[in-house]
Amino acid sequence: MNTNNNVLNTIFTNEVAFDFSSLSTGTPIRVCPTLIDDLSVGGNKRRNKTRSNDFKESIRAKGVIQSLSVRPSVANPHRLELCAGYGRRDTALEFGLTSVPVIVNSFSDKEALAIMLTENRERENISIVDEADLAQSYLSLHDGDLATAATHLGLSQKVFRERLQLKRLDEKVLVALADDSNKFTLGHALILTTFDVETQLKTLSAILGDPQTYTVKELKLRASKRQIELSKACFNTADCNSCQHNTGEQFDLLGDNDNGSNCSNPKCFNEKSQDWVKNTRIPQLEEKFGRVILWEVKPEQDRRSVSKEKVGETQFQNGCMNCENKCTVVDDRPMRWGNFIEDQCIDTDCYNTCTASLTKAKAETQKTATTQTAENQDSDSVANTLTVNTNANIEKTKQKTVIAKTSANCLDDYKAQIRKSSVNTVLKDAQFRMALALASLCEVSGYKPECIKEDSYTSFNNMTVIFMQLDIKTIQFEMGNAVTHHATVGSNHNPTELMINILSKREDGKAIAQRDWMPTEKRLAMYNIAQLENLCEVSGFAKSYKENIGEKEYSQLFKNRKDTIVKTIIKYKFDWTDFAPKDYLALIK
Repeated sequence: MNTNNNVLNTIFTNEVAFDFSSLSTGTPIRVCPTLIDDLSVGGNKRRNKTRSNDFKESIRAKGVIQSLSVRPSVANPHRLELCAGYGRRDTALEFGLTSVPVIVNSFSDKEALAIMLTENRERENISIVDEADLAQSYLSLHDGDLATAATHLGLSQKVFRERLQLKRLDEKVLVALADDSNKFTLGHALILTTFDVETQLKTLSAILGDPQTYTVKELKLRASKRQIELSKACFNTADCNSCQHNTGEQFDLLGDNDNGSNCSNPKCFNEKSQDWVKNTRIPQLEEKFGRVILWEVKPEQDRRSVSKEKVGETQFQNGCMNCENKCTVVDDRPMRWGNFIEDQCIDTDCYNTCTASLTKAKAETQKTATTQTAENQDSDSVANTLTVNTNANIEKTKQKTVIAKTSANCLDDYKAQIRKSSVNTVLKDAQFRMALALASLCEVSGYKPECIKEDSYTSFNNMTVIFMQLDIKTIQFEMGNAVTHHATVGSNHNPTELMINILSKREDGKAIAQRDWMPTEKRLAMYNIAQLENLCEVSGFAKSYKENIGEKEYSQLFKNRKDTIVKTIIKYKFDWTDFAPKDYLALIK
């Protein structure tokens, strides 16, 4: 890392491309404010950017004194991202200052977002709309944990939910709410959150045009009488046919009249729509794609669309496809009910790591291809074939590390199976029984044999593994010493991890685990349809099924419901002996 005096005494400008990622974290430097971009996560919005005259005059006369908190840009290491100090940066830009002091830190996305939110929360004159922005950002920071997010923002859960509700409004409506010069109030805004965007904007225009008529009380009354076209319903409207609120006359919120089959009970309409999203749409998406979250949990700026083009085919197929952080985001806002977008990565730090890894791998592949082409061909033909060979090699680029967060259900199943395999293999082993007994005595008594370091903590499972390396006579001797030191009752331990560790110590551990893994209906039900198809491809099931049943039948198979797919996989006679999921076998270290 770079921390020499030349760097500390340099003022960095746009004219020189300096790699800020080469700096040690905490390095203070001076940079031109035009090099500092907004933070790439969090969607930091300053709706009221006005600053006091004293604040601005101080910066104009003395410059920026307090250092801004920045980090190297994720997209471009020659630029910086601002974590804290937006007012100082913006004022410096306004007055055309040539440089400002900054402290460059290697913050992750979550760390940078937390710093930015803390500054936003603590600044003066925070509006209701600012609190709404903060509420959504804090909910994202805490991965959908509303109670923790509300506590950190310093709001009650009731108020926090109300602020979060405001994020259902169109941006133009939020801007109007943040403007103190008009008579559009919080009461108006909360009513508009139940409308679709078109109705929001139309109603906003009416309120701003005639605020005396459209009071909160009047708007609430009109909203209760509003009619919604039943043709726009996302839910089954069979029950609506005999409903007293089903009318053939359209009464628009602002007085327009059309004909059609409409619902005159908007509260019921919205509740049925929300219920459909929760109990029908989300389960459908979970079965097909896996984890599903609502749009408000991770706004667009806090997630990334992931694909094999962006992170590499190896990472996408072997990592992202089985990762708990690859989600489908579903909308539950009016007239957007059930809209969804799949393949969304909600761990932006991991996403940045994966994309950087692919970029590095491509660069190394291209460099190797360039060297090999130059060595194997004369100079006249190099230029003609270099691009072709390089592109071909890049297609074959293999990333060294695959990152994935396996779902909790699958991980528990993997561990349970390996534990069972280990039990069936070593349970009758006298060495294991004696080692386990000694570890139990040591755990209870606090005694540490010479093979365990006195000044270090060794877990019960690790003690057992170590004791299995001792001969029986030594174990018996140490058991006697442990009994002497016995004084207290031991605590519970994790036998699953123990059995995995024991099996891992065997040379044939992976082979045993692989042999014993077999697909069952319960096990396959933990996968979504896309993962089941991927499992069939990598295991060789797909090839066998196509050869014996037919390619058309195989393609048709994955258009069925998941339970039908699972039963078909189980019923088909395929030898699974030589296959087990990679993340399952990875537990055998």
